[in-house]
Amino acid sequence: MFGRQKKQNLSSSQPKPDIIGSDLIVHNMPRRPQFNSPTGGLSRNSPALSSYTGSSSTFKKDNYKMVGVFIIVGGLFLITIIIYFSYRMIIAPALTNSAAEPQNLNSEITTDVNRIASQTPVSSPSPSVASSSDIMAVAIDEASTTSINLENLVASSSAINKVSSVSLVDTDGDGLLDIEEALIGSSPLLADSDGDSYGDLAELIDGYDPVTASSINNNPNLAPYYNEQIGYKLIYPKGWELASAQDGNLITISTGDDSLVQISAADNLEGASIINWYETSFASDLLEYERLQNTTTWEGVKSSDGLNLYLTDKLRRQILVVSYISVGDGQIKYNNLFKMIIKSLSFE
Repeated sequence: MFGRQKKQNLSSSQPKPDIIGSDLIVHNMPRRPQFNSPTGGLSRNSPALSSYTGSSSTFKKDNYKMVGVFIIVGGLFLITIIIYFSYRMIIAPALTNSAAEPQNLNSEITTDVNRIASQTPVSSPSPSVASSSDIMAVAIDEASTTSINLENLVASSSAINKVSSVSLVDTDGDGLLDIEEALIGSSPLLADSDGDSYGDLAELIDGYDPVTASSINNNPNLAPYYNEQIGYKLIYPKGWELASAQDGNLITISTGDDSLVQISAADNLEGASIINWYETSFASDLLEYERLQNTTTWEGVKSSDGLNLYLTDKLRRQILVVSYISVGDGQIKYNNLFKMIIKSLSFE
């Protein structure tokens, strides 16, 4: 009795929920559609969906290929245009100019030779010589430059080299040209004209006569010259014409065929040695030991081409420049006789 009452009290003491007796609403998750359902939906593995997906992928790949082809073709076309204009604007003009240069070479050389010949009198030269301190920079240096330029022109033009090649014959092969032997009287057919077992050229350069087997001063075909104003002497071929100007400061020996030997003098005001004087006057020229020359009365320096000699006497009072100038056809016909004149030059 007491137990039932207790249960009833416990039951009556607990609150009753409000949901008791009310309607319950149940929410169900929607079912995932079946693509392979018989209602006509598409399955993931259906042919229609696979065909659509495959065609889209193929279309994209084809587009990429076409774009790549267009880029390659466009690049090749652009490179072709660049090469074409490079050839037209750069290569073709360069080839045209190089082809035209040989045609103009002979005409330019001929023009330069005629210009130099017209500026340098031969038969009766009258060069402008300044004061003694300026003579080297004007008349002498101009003559040196002329001979050097002409030698370069001869070396670069085959047409000029053919003009008088017959005059450069050495029949006996002794080193003296036939035209040089004719001036000193030696035989162009004998390498040793006097039969003393010494060659004609060796005797001439050493100061001996190839004809008489004695001193070169005894050769009847050579004439002596003495410069009283400067105080030096030398010998030269009688067949050449000697002229003096500027009170003996300028001596010209004409060969008669558009070549000449010129000797110019100036005071050595500072008393410099020839080496110091040369290095001061030609600072850009590197002086080699082989170009130095010395005798008992003077010391000198040869130019690199051997056509000019700069010297001073042992007392260092005068500076002399001895130059060989070839104006006509540009050939050096009398180089050995030029050396003979230098060898015979001496101061009193």
